[in-house]
Amino acid sequence: ILGQSEREIEVICIDDRTPDGSGAVIDAYAARDSRVKAVHKTVNEGPMMARHTGYTMARGEYVFFCDSDDYLPEGALEALYARAVASDADIVVGNLCTVTPQGRTALRDRASSVGTTWRSYMRYILHWGTPSLCGALFRRSLFVGMAYTAGQHMLVSEDRRLLTEILLLRHPSVAPLDRLVYCYWSNQASTTHRPLTADDVRRQFESL
Repeated sequence: ILGQSEREIEVICIDDRTPDGSGAVIDAYAARDSRVKAVHKTVNEGPMMARHTGYTMARGEYVFFCDSDDYLPEGALEALYARAVASDADIVVGNLCTVTPQGRTALRDRASSVGTTWRSYMRYILHWGTPSLCGALFRRSLFVGMAYTAGQHMLVSEDRRLLTEILLLRHPSVAPLDRLVYCYWSNQASTTHRPLTADDVRRQFESL
């Protein structure tokens, strides 16, 4: 992210009380790059709350989400921002790819299907298109003054929940960008791939 050609960015890193030493890593980056803001939570709350903390703190014109183990192709943020300025759209949606530990990649083309309105984007999601927040640029005003759902320890469909609320409550304009802008690392040990337990389901319902 720090190596992107778009330099005027703030990078808000949320340490969700991780036990793996990531907090010290982001502190080190924050010490040598003023664009990095390190946030350390006192208790683990899960990805939905981490994102809520991030977009609440953000001060830029646009918001971009990036998960901890993923990465961006060169020039991704610059291309998304240029498309946002040219189209004046509230959301710019680029293409994603998944990358396996064996080096296999698979492109997920969103640009050809999301359309240019909140209704067409919603239709894309309902027809099994990816609801991932990643690889899209959101106008920050979409988050201002809105009480979107932010449940603790929500492990499944947290992206779908927030994106659906944004589309249905704010009716944003949409601009597709036919370019690869996000690489999703397919980690079989991540919470996304771990089978849900009864405790997971209970906690998810209690958080809403």
